[in-house]
Amino acid sequence: MATPAPTPAPTPAPGASLRAEIVELVRQVAADPDLLEVEGDRGFYDLGLESTDLFPGPLLRGAVEHRPLPTLLFEYPTVDAVTAHLAA
Repeated sequence: MATPAPTPAPTPAPGASLRAEIVELVRQVAADPDLLEVEGDRGFYDLGLESTDLFPGPLLRGAVEHRPLPTLLFEYPTVDAVTAHLAA
């Protein structure tokens, strides 16, 4: 009797680790201990960030390889929008 082939581990969606990293950075920059869940479709302002926090240098430090444009987080105002843009 043949042994069944092992089931491969699920492959994360493209950009999943990038999204997780951006979510963690939002939590750190917001400095809100009550911000346990960062909904991907909520705007950065709604998550407690201010305009000075939206300069992508501090927020995205280390999350991307290249230096993003200063307007990135204004053009893509949610975690999901930024993730989709950067993963493309």
